[in-house]
Amino acid sequence: MARTPRLALGALLLGCLCATGAEDVPTANCLCLFDIDRTLTGKQGTAGEACPNDRAVDGTWDAAYGGGVFTLSELSAQGISTTFCRSCYLGLISAGGASGHGSKERAYIEENILTTGPFQRLAQRVPSAKAWSHPHNIASPLVVYKPDRTKQYAVEGILAWYASHGVEIWKQQVHFFGDRTENIEAFRGFGYNAREVSCDSRDWSMGGVVGLCGAAPLEIVGDSGVYTCADRPPVPVPAPAPPTTEPPRPPATLPPAPAPVPPPVPTQAPSPGPILTTREPLPPALRPPAPAPVPEPKPSPAPAPEPAPSPAPAPTTTQKLLPPPAPLPPAPVPAPEPAPTPAPTPEPAPSPAPAPEPAPTPAPVTEPAPAPAPAPEPAPPGLPTSPRVPVPLPPAPAPPGLPTAPPAPMPLPPAPAPPRLPAPSPPLPPAPVPPRLPATTRAPQPKCSDRYCPRDWVCCRGQCHHPRSTCCGHLVCPGGWRCYGGNFCFPNP
Repeated sequence: MARTPRLALGALLLGCLCATGAEDVPTANCLCLFDIDRTLTGKQGTAGEACPNDRAVDGTWDAAYGGGVFTLSELSAQGISTTFCRSCYLGLISAGGASGHGSKERAYIEENILTTGPFQRLAQRVPSAKAWSHPHNIASPLVVYKPDRTKQYAVEGILAWYASHGVEIWKQQVHFFGDRTENIEAFRGFGYNAREVSCDSRDWSMGGVVGLCGAAPLEIVGDSGVYTCADRPPVPVPAPAPPTTEPPRPPATLPPAPAPVPPPVPTQAPSPGPILTTREPLPPALRPPAPAPVPEPKPSPAPAPEPAPSPAPAPTTTQKLLPPPAPLPPAPVPAPEPAPTPAPTPEPAPSPAPAPEPAPTPAPVTEPAPAPAPAPEPAPPGLPTSPRVPVPLPPAPAPPGLPTAPPAPMPLPPAPAPPRLPAPSPPLPPAPVPPRLPATTRAPQPKCSDRYCPRDWVCCRGQCHHPRSTCCGHLVCPGGWRCYGGNFCFPNP
């Protein structure tokens, strides 16, 4: 009987011990990996303005993307322990250097951001868990200077480091979070889980390639698969508010307009007479005379037909005569046919006279002068005039007794000479081809690792930095700063 209370007490103590710290004990040893720039951090100088949930750390310099005051994203400000990663181990894979070896930024990340229970206990047992490694020699879970689109290859080295210290982690339990789409897409097909963050805030001064405010705690979820900002489900539209219980009031209606009152019909005034107060019939003397019957209208006779208009009388001398109508143009006169030429009269045979007398010389016959052509009649006003065609006159008949020669044929007018075509001009020489000027090609932008930096930007260790930046060992000095000793940046005097 005494053994039963002891067993119950032991079970109670064991349950209390199991309940204590149950949140920090990893289940199946999950691993959360983060990018640094624009994931754990936000853009320098945007805390409280463009990014109200970010927080600036005064006195700490961040050399990423041109440099500025170190700014925590909403995830870093509230803590990774507010997400499901509180029961997971941690790691970093960044293309930048977190401001270089021994910087305040690295110290702040080690002490204030990487603070989950499993990772803190491992760091107490293995201090090298918070050391910083390079891609060619991964000796800790914090890897820097790993170029973009190749971060998935660093996961295998981090898992090997954890396995060397007795922590076995499956590939399905690895979750990577970063702000660049190209890095998330590169994880497809490797068996790891990856998700893009800072989807609601993008830095459009750099084309929206990187985030602006960094990661938010709501974006750190343990879903399986690879998700970019384009894979997010659409934002749900809030349902409309339910209608109130009070029924809607009907619209106020105006009272109907009163019907128009018809105008009063004028009546004749009654004839004066005694006022009767009873309904007895009036005596015949007081009755009003009956109205005279209205005669029916007789049909009007049909209108008489209008007389036909009489012919207009001949105009007298006192009346003004109208102007005569305009004469028509004369018809064209056909050309007369030529009269037939009379046959020559045969001469009598000469008698055998002893001596023939000489024939008398005939007197010259004068042709009668042609009669002058009558003057053309003037055309009536308003009609177009046409040119007169000359009519050829018939030849005068030859006098009797003279032989007539056949009429000579009229010579035809010479055919008009064909128009003289201008001589063809010689072909023009071809226009000279202008010499082709060499195209003004713009010098290609130097390649920085596997990308191209914007114009005038500086490439340092495979990363693009703002103009006037200077590569200084593991650091990048911003504009106005100078490199000293290869590892330190000081402002210019």
